[in-house]
Amino acid sequence: MLLNLHVFAQEQIGLRFDNFGSLSGMTINPAQNLTSPFSWSVHLGSAGVFVDTNYGYFRNTKLGALARNPESVVPVSETFDGPVASGSIILDYYDNNRQKHADLIATAMGPSLQINIDNIHVIGLFTRFRFASSARNIPAKGNYYEFDRVPFYDEIDLTPFRMVGMGWREIGINYARSFELDNGTIGIGISPKLLTGYESFYFDNLTDQKLTQLPGDTFAFNTATVNYGFTTSNETGEDISLSKNGRGLGLDIGATFTIDHPSEDDYLLKLGVSFLDLGKINFTENTERHRIETDTIDAFPAGKMKDLTTVDQLVGFLSLHTMGDSTASLQGGQYGIGLPSALSLQADYQVYPNVFVNALLVQRFPQGRNIAVARPNLLAVTPRYEHRWFSASLPISVYNWSDFRVGLAARAGYLVFGTDNLGSYFNQKRWTGTDFYVGLHFTPFNSNWDFGFLNFGGGGKGAKCYEF
Repeated sequence: MLLNLHVFAQEQIGLRFDNFGSLSGMTINPAQNLTSPFSWSVHLGSAGVFVDTNYGYFRNTKLGALARNPESVVPVSETFDGPVASGSIILDYYDNNRQKHADLIATAMGPSLQINIDNIHVIGLFTRFRFASSARNIPAKGNYYEFDRVPFYDEIDLTPFRMVGMGWREIGINYARSFELDNGTIGIGISPKLLTGYESFYFDNLTDQKLTQLPGDTFAFNTATVNYGFTTSNETGEDISLSKNGRGLGLDIGATFTIDHPSEDDYLLKLGVSFLDLGKINFTENTERHRIETDTIDAFPAGKMKDLTTVDQLVGFLSLHTMGDSTASLQGGQYGIGLPSALSLQADYQVYPNVFVNALLVQRFPQGRNIAVARPNLLAVTPRYEHRWFSASLPISVYNWSDFRVGLAARAGYLVFGTDNLGSYFNQKRWTGTDFYVGLHFTPFNSNWDFGFLNFGGGGKGAKCYEF
């Protein structure tokens, strides 16, 4: 289950910091696009998908092989009984004592607009659809091999952990303001967002537990306290449709500071700080909220769960075999889930004309007892060449303070595409995931449009239409 859940989009670094690129930079810092050279920018759309896990991996394969032959995947357990068919891709699991995590942040940014007025004010309107899911502190004893090798009747220590996920739409307004200094600028930006919640779930194990595996797919465990909830509008998995089950408000705020280049019409250094995804969604329609609180269970028939086919059956089964009544766990029908909030720091330094090095830190906020999606942490350093009609960058990142990756991104005119995990496109001994993103936008050929009463001007660079 964890392997299949770990689908998330990274921060799509190739989309965020190119000054000639898309206006989606406002999603990493609402003041980011104050240095854009364009009077206006229209973002037609972009999307990104990232897949990775530290729970399992595919042996000796690459993205192309998996995409062409998904039916050839064979769980490692089937290899224990003898050889498998030639050409099979083995799904294996890490055998270590590390806690496991799962994250999902998939984003599609829809039609959006940005206008730069007099090099001072930037006004924007954007739309996004996002699905985010996270699991944190999955106990090491829950690892496949670790769990499997524990003998019957021996206790297994399980610590508190949480899984949260939701899908939502954002309609946001961006406003940023630049203030001139003697040798640079200070910019501030804000992006309030109206949120519509669709599907969601959470599962929160609140206590330490001692689990004992018994013969016959049966378990015994001591006192348990678990809270969980979910939306019911698509619980059958058939004829899936978007139902508006919740509403909320969100906010991004940020600031930038630039130092002018002594010989170029551009900045030498740009620093930024931002607080992302402040807010939450209250789910009030088609929802159920449950709590399991029980003393020692001598025999929980986990093996029978494989015969359950609906969410209702699963909920009733859990309540019946832990609290003695199939409806006892139901507490109500409303709950709130926080956005994947984080602090982000950015730095962009011009090494040579058109050549930059960018540093990015994204650090999630501690959640405490608040139910919220946990944003993955990211540290990245990205050398970048940017030109009016072309750019290329090489993101080098550490994800969740454990996984090192190298990516590649490029922009050809108005089309941006890239990946933060280039190695996944080549054969790997342990293939843990992949990602890609693509975006399309339009900007004017000339950097300044004068309408008399308003002068829509660009930032530092002249973005003239080059002749070839």
